[in-house]
Amino acid sequence: IKGNAGLLGLEFISQKAHEFEQIISDSKNDVDSFISRKSEIFVIINQINETLHEIRGLIVIMKDFYEDFKKEHGNKGELLVNAIYGLVNKAKEENKLQVKFNYRHFDAKALPADVFLNVKDILIQLTRNTLAHNCNSNNKSDNTLNISLMSDLIDQDIVITYEDNGIGLQYDKIKAKAIEDKKYTQDELNSMSQNELAELIFASGLSTTEEADMNSGRGMGMCIIKQKIEELGGRIEVDSQEGKYCNFKIVIPQN
Repeated sequence: IKGNAGLLGLEFISQKAHEFEQIISDSKNDVDSFISRKSEIFVIINQINETLHEIRGLIVIMKDFYEDFKKEHGNKGELLVNAIYGLVNKAKEENKLQVKFNYRHFDAKALPADVFLNVKDILIQLTRNTLAHNCNSNNKSDNTLNISLMSDLIDQDIVITYEDNGIGLQYDKIKAKAIEDKKYTQDELNSMSQNELAELIFASGLSTTEEADMNSGRGMGMCIIKQKIEELGGRIEVDSQEGKYCNFKIVIPQN
C-alpha cells in the first residue's frame, strides 16, 4: 500500500501506511504495547478509509474517460515506462541520484493484457528496490545508476530481463538478516552457494535495508514478486556480483 500510494502521489495514504507499519513493527513482540496503541491504530485506519472513499468516487468518474482515451491513445509500454520514470525522477530529485533507464529492447505489446498488469507491478517493485538500495551508494566512479529492461520470446516463453549496475546483492547482510530473523543457522548459511544465498531475498520479511522508510519496506516486496510470477506459471532467477550489478530474469509462458 505504502509503495503504490507513493508512486501515485498519494502522499497522505503513503505516510499513514508507513505510520501503521511502524506501530506494528514496534509492537510485534510486545502485546501490551500493541493493545495500548489500539486507539491510535483505529484513528489511522479511519483516516485512510475516509480518503479511499473519496478516491473511489473519483475513480468512478475517471473510469469511462480512461477507457475512451485508451482506445485512441493507450499504449501498454508507455504506461509502464511512465510509471518507472516517475520513480526515477523522484529519486533524482530527492536523493540527487543520477539514473539512466534503457528500455529500447523491451516490447510490452508481446505481453497478453492479463500478464502485462502483473509484469508492470513486478517491474515497478524491482525498480523501487533498486533505487532504495542504491540511493546512498557512491560505489560508481561516474555516480550513474544504469537500469536496463529487455524482453524476448524464446520457445513459447516470454523472457524479461531487468538489470542494474548498482551495489548488487550484499551477501554478508543477507546472512546477518537471516540469522537475526532465526531463519537459518550460521552453519547452514556457510554451506550455501552464492546462488542459494541470492534466493533468500525472496523469503518473506527478509530485507537488508537498515531502516524502513517511505521508499523501502520490510522485505515483503520480493516475496510478493515471486508469488505473482509463480501464479502466472513462471519463474524468476537472480544473478548478482556485489558492487557491480544485479540481474533478474523472469520467464513466463506466453499462453
